[in-house]
Amino acid sequence: NVYVLAASDGEVLWAYHLGDQVKCSPAVDPWEGLVWCGSHGHRIAALRATPSPGRPCACLWELPTSGSVFGSPAFDYPRRRVYVATLAGALLAIDLAMQRDHGGETSPGALDMQSGGAGMQAPTVAWERRVSAPAFSGPQVDPGGKVLLGCVDGWLHCFGAEAQGGDGPHVCRRPVEGDSIALVAARDHTLYAVCTDDGSVMWKWAADAPLVAAPCVELVGRDGEVPYFAA
Repeated sequence: NVYVLAASDGEVLWAYHLGDQVKCSPAVDPWEGLVWCGSHGHRIAALRATPSPGRPCACLWELPTSGSVFGSPAFDYPRRRVYVATLAGALLAIDLAMQRDHGGETSPGALDMQSGGAGMQAPTVAWERRVSAPAFSGPQVDPGGKVLLGCVDGWLHCFGAEAQGGDGPHVCRRPVEGDSIALVAARDHTLYAVCTDDGSVMWKWAADAPLVAAPCVELVGRDGEVPYFAA
């Protein structure tokens, strides 16, 4: 189940059953605040978790995937796109329909989905690409629109928005975006800084144990960045 709790007291406000185990952390989209979550039942769902007049909590739609979804989905804000990786070794790019106003102009503010109301359009799978092995980590989108995905065989894959990308060595858990550098924590006791333009390793740091959690970046002042990670 996916549960929606009140922040003030932890009361369960709403729950939705995805039909199988849920090991994917939910993620909230930047457009409408919908909660996206995958399951081991080969599905990804978009949930309206915050009710408003005439718009109760509901599952707006579910989309089948080629395998179980373990990592959180990632969002490409300018393209209104959701990326989902599966344990079957697939990366899906899901495009969200754009709302047209009365003058025929496209409005980025409203998310259109078929089951959300009359006249709404369903999201579509723009493309699906196979990768080298199961992906337990979620994809990440860098500021330039490239999509990074690590697989359990130690490869970090990089795709363009139109799935015209290459791949480069190393990986492991969820990469962290930042300009053209991805920080990748790996089970070989190493933190890698990988250039997302060509896959080259810019630097690496040796830990004394496998790195199994995603690194995060904290900006220090105007010029510095400090990576934090768990071993």
